Amino acid sequence: MSSCSFEIGDEASGFDKVMIPSSLSMIQDWRHALDGAVRLLKPGGRLHVVDFGDLERLAAIRAPLVRWLALFGVAPRNDLEQELSTLALASGADLTFERPVRGYAQYAVMTLPEGRRTP
Repeated sequence: MSSCSFEIGDEASGFDKVMIPSSLSMIQDWRHALDGAVRLLKPGGRLHVVDFGDLERLAAIRAPLVRWLALFGVAPRNDLEQELSTLALASGADLTFERPVRGYAQYAVMTLPEGRRTP
């Protein structure tokens, strides 16, 4: 397994947007991945996350779908909203969070405040 790191130097460096599309459910240390993504943002930057939801309003297919996903090492992150809320609070960021398609998906946008780096 390989890893990479990114050092942010002056205030102008960093990314305007970081996107994590449909992959947190496949990352074992997904909380660390979220934290790293937020740290890559420059002030005013936005983190976009979309992934499997908790399937809360899809009761008829929930159990079989979760079992099928598990065969491929996919585990919906049911506490994604709480984790993002914690990160947003710590960095003073705004957070919007949706569960479209009857809970099949989760979509979040965290926007850092202008002029302020994450801790």
